[in-house]
Amino acid sequence: MLAAHDIAGWAAMVASVIGTGWLAIKWAGYRMPQPIVRQEARPTLPALHPGWVWVGAIVSLLAINEAGARLWYLRGARAQNEVPQWTVRWPTGLPTYQAEGLGEVARDMLRPNGFTAARWALPSGEWVWAYYVQWTKGQIARFVPFLHNPTVCLPLSGCELVADEDPIEIQVPSNRLVFNIYRFRRAGTDMLVAFVIWDSARGQPLLSTDGSNRTAWEHRWSDIREGRQHQPAQLLSVALDSNGGNARAQMRAILQSMVTSAR
Repeated sequence: MLAAHDIAGWAAMVASVIGTGWLAIKWAGYRMPQPIVRQEARPTLPALHPGWVWVGAIVSLLAINEAGARLWYLRGARAQNEVPQWTVRWPTGLPTYQAEGLGEVARDMLRPNGFTAARWALPSGEWVWAYYVQWTKGQIARFVPFLHNPTVCLPLSGCELVADEDPIEIQVPSNRLVFNIYRFRRAGTDMLVAFVIWDSARGQPLLSTDGSNRTAWEHRWSDIREGRQHQPAQLLSVALDSNGGNARAQMRAILQSMVTSAR
């Protein structure tokens, strides 16, 4: 869809330029010169009208601009491919493991390029819920992960935010992930929640572009310098249903077992 949108946009622009040039020539009363045929001389070609010269120049500049932009973003994509990546390893071997889907309402809100969710029980009896969302194309990841994460969605579903706890750091090859940790309460039961929003093109936490117009423009300008056509992102959220004092240690072990290097 994005590729078709670009092609349609450029086609419309080129058609508009050609149509405008043609109308300008017609309104100026220009008529194509008729060659005078003489038996003793070869007919000469008519000179090209300046209007058509300008049309050709504009179309050529547009083509050069498009080719230059695509080459610039191709260079940026090659550099981003060198950034170390991580992914999620799901405990599919557990007998209590249950994969879960994404409803249509949630899909319309998140508009992900990839989504996986599941729940399972630990040997100690506590239940774990987790979901992993990926955005790889477009610019939607600039704001959606900040509008739809546990700190926003859980209070709306009736959970009470009890505490904002110290982050938990997880080290994987070439990446150090810092998970935000919150404690919620629902129906008298505490739930420890961890999540991270990751910029997979830079290999660092994704920064929100909310704020001043200057900050937003600085983000856009840095994207142009780095040749970033898309804003990819990853969101991993894990919830542990536990009232025990060792919930943080359990959460750290869960996160360490789930996060693994992609290459």
